[in-house]
Amino acid sequence: MKDRVALRRGPLVYNIEKVDQDLDGVLDPAAPLTSEWRADLLNGVTVIAGRFADGAPMTAIPNYARYNRHPAAPQPSSPPPGTPRREPPPPESIVWIRER
Repeated sequence: MKDRVALRRGPLVYNIEKVDQDLDGVLDPAAPLTSEWRADLLNGVTVIAGRFADGAPMTAIPNYARYNRHPAAPQPSSPPPGTPRREPPPPESIVWIRER
């Protein structure tokens, strides 16, 4: 993909999720990135932390841990007979980040 970058640490590919930041952020290729252990996040994961070109914080989580921070939408206790239950849409997450 042109003008996009994927983050990887060792064999793991990382995602950024809308729950942490705006998915339209632009990553400066010269921006320093660090890895940080976050025991309080998703039962403990190593994140990649940095800043977008506009100075906003950027947090990337391992791809295997994405879609695990939004509770399911409340469902009616007894839907009308024959009405299928709809699953809530997954949270937004991307691998390919816009690069300056």
